[in-house]
Amino acid sequence: MKILSDVQSRLSISKFNGKIRMSNEEFELLNGKVKECQDLAEKKEASVMAELQAMYTRKNELDRKVEANLKAIEETKAAMETALWYAEMADSAKVAIEHELRRCRQPDSTPSPTSDCSYNSSPLSI
Repeated sequence: MKILSDVQSRLSISKFNGKIRMSNEEFELLNGKVKECQDLAEKKEASVMAELQAMYTRKNELDRKVEANLKAIEETKAAMETALWYAEMADSAKVAIEHELRRCRQPDSTPSPTSDCSYNSSPLSI
């Protein structure tokens, strides 16, 4: 920076005719600074690209996990619906059996020989 300011101060003092005059030493020094800046920029670019690649990798991994979780949720939902259907069917059967038992056990009703409420009949199979 000091060299740049020295060159700029010389230019502002002298008449500018479109050409910049400097010694070979100053030119080489400025070229070295340019090379250093380019190298630093390339290193930063490589670092940022590696970080970006790592972010893409994490994003892809998270996307796969989300998809797996959504699939598991759908499977759980289907299993719950099936279990609910079975529970409803079992409850309906229970209500029907309880109704029949109450009907058969009523003291007013006397089961006739052709009645379904015979105590000597075989057990119910569900």
